[in-house]
Formats: sequence, structure tokens, C-alpha cells
Amino acid sequence: MSVVSRSELFENEISHFATYGIAPLNPKPFLNSLAGNRVIIKLKWGMEYKGTFGRSPCDREKAHCPRNLKSFDAYMNIRLTNAEEWIHGEYKGTLGEIFLRCNNILYIREDNETEKAEKEENVEK
Repeated sequence: MSVVSRSELFENEISHFATYGIAPLNPKPFLNSLAGNRVIIKLKWGMEYKGTFGRSPCDREKAHCPRNLKSFDAYMNIRLTNAEEWIHGEYKGTLGEIFLRCNNILYIREDNETEKAEKEENVEK
């Protein structure tokens, strides 16, 4: 049995990420950057929830807006407002405000599709 040093393990991880074109990302700054944006959260069980993460974009522009308002805790449990439930790509309904436990979440990403559709709708009007 051979012994592998920590530096060798780290080098292997870096080459692994470079091979697949991904890099590890610190989750807390990433989640902070999503405040006020629409996000999609996919659970391990296949359900997706689309909603607003944290404060709304208009709140950011107000002087009295609390800058430390967060929609996640130290365990990275997530709170969404204006949430919609989607199961296997099919819309199931609007839920309002929901709380998602961290151990059920598969991934979180910004909802660019909804923002694009809203911009196109505003241009048409």
C-alpha cells in the first residue's frame, strides 16, 4: 500500500477540474451574488423550484434596504419567495414562499430563461 501526500491529492483534483472545464466554487459568495435574482433549484428527487432568492431587485436600489438580508443559513437551507413547482418539466403550480432543506438540493442556478422572456414581453408592449 502506497502513501499519497496531500499535495499530490490536490494536484490530482486540479487536473480533474481542468479536464472537465469546471472549477470548485465557494458556495457562500455564489449564493450572496444571487440575492434578488430568480433562481432554479433542482432537488435530488427530480422536482424543480423557480423563485426569487432573497430580496427583490427593486429592494436593492432603495437606501433603506438591509444589505445583510439573506435567504440561506449556515447550513445552506434555502428560502424562496414567489416559488413555482415544476416536476419533470411540467408546471404544477405556484407555492409562494417555501423553505428547502440543504440535504435535498442537487443544484442551484440563476434562472436566465425567465428573465429573457420577461424582457421580450416588455419590449413587445
